[in-house]
Amino acid sequence: MKKIVLAVFISTFVFIFGCSQKELNDLRSENQQLKTKIQGLEQEITTLKETADYHYQRGINLFSSGKYFEAKTEFITVIEKYPDCPLVNSATQQLERARAELEKIDKITKAKANITTAINDADFNKAKQELKKIKEIINQDVYKEYNSLIYENANKPLLTSINKIISDSGKFLSKRVKFICTFSGYVDRSRKSLTAYNGPGTGGSSIEVFYEGSNAEEYFTNRDPGYNNVYEVVGKTNVYYNSLTLYIMAEKIEKR
Repeated sequence: MKKIVLAVFISTFVFIFGCSQKELNDLRSENQQLKTKIQGLEQEITTLKETADYHYQRGINLFSSGKYFEAKTEFITVIEKYPDCPLVNSATQQLERARAELEKIDKITKAKANITTAINDADFNKAKQELKKIKEIINQDVYKEYNSLIYENANKPLLTSINKIISDSGKFLSKRVKFICTFSGYVDRSRKSLTAYNGPGTGGSSIEVFYEGSNAEEYFTNRDPGYNNVYEVVGKTNVYYNSLTLYIMAEKIEKR
């Protein structure tokens, strides 16, 4: 008897579950059909909306937002999809405006990249030329920013050594340089100069450093440098008349 009851229960459960599963599948199918129908209706609505006026106005709005590439696409759509529309002439004019803005952006982007490369190569004249090309098509804040960047890098002292300055004098002529050195301990006060050598234990070349006008002028006018002191010198290189020998006009001499 128990077995019969159990069999009936299982059969009833399977029947009920089977019906529920079928209903669930039907609902899912209906839901998918509704989604497909809604998508179709949305597409129809979009198609009805997309008139020449729609694309033209969208292009105007995109242009006003600075989205020139997207605006260009909308104006091309008006011209190509609705060739008999009265808006074609205006769309053609707007298309030229969008293309002009894109060309301007491309020119600015290339010039900025060239400026960066020129600065990295220490070719500051080229950097200035590239900035000049876009001066009239960028706002003044951007121009000032890049002009300051060029100036700062052009006047930033090159970190080097006395040996490098002497061995590659052509590269360092009339450049601001920074190097570490020791002094001979003797000051030529008639010339207001010191003889600088490479840092302790490095040996090699020496160069004359004129301290007049530097932050250390008063100090070296009254004192001799210690033999064991190490100094950092910042100044501009120059060359003696009728000679290839470089010297430094110091602007700053700091004891390290």
